[in-house]
Amino acid sequence: MEAELEQRGVNLPTANWPRRSKCWYYRYRGSLSCDGTLIFNNKIKPAAERLVEAIDKSSKGEFVPGREKDELKWALENREHPCRTRELGNVGFPEDRGSYRKRRALSEVDATIHSLEANVDGLREDIAFFRQILAKNGINPTPQIGPHGDMNPSYKKSNVAST
Repeated sequence: MEAELEQRGVNLPTANWPRRSKCWYYRYRGSLSCDGTLIFNNKIKPAAERLVEAIDKSSKGEFVPGREKDELKWALENREHPCRTRELGNVGFPEDRGSYRKRRALSEVDATIHSLEANVDGLREDIAFFRQILAKNGINPTPQIGPHGDMNPSYKKSNVAST
């Protein structure tokens, strides 16, 4: 069907779709009309509309598909089953081979931890700066903390149980 429409010069909305999304669409009775518009039944209508929206957002750069949440997973609103390779026969999808390893996910976690540590270092620098300003103005930068960890040392905890 797609080949016939392409020969007639019709712009196909599925031309830039990922292979998995296109296979899912046609498997669940999605099709194309003679003028190239999408036709889908009521059973897949909500998911198909979300799929079209996800692919549009992905092409605009508003949605970045990844291994755990690509356009089809976002449209179907379910997660990738952990520890499974998406397969077509005996091999996974060739364009996703690099994403099957967990080391990539760990490197992303390491990058997040590194950025959080950098933010904490920046906050420590800000605290040191404000302490210097307070010290210059004659204000004690460290609060007076009582023996029980409270801010007011005159406050003492009662040994009497409440009734």
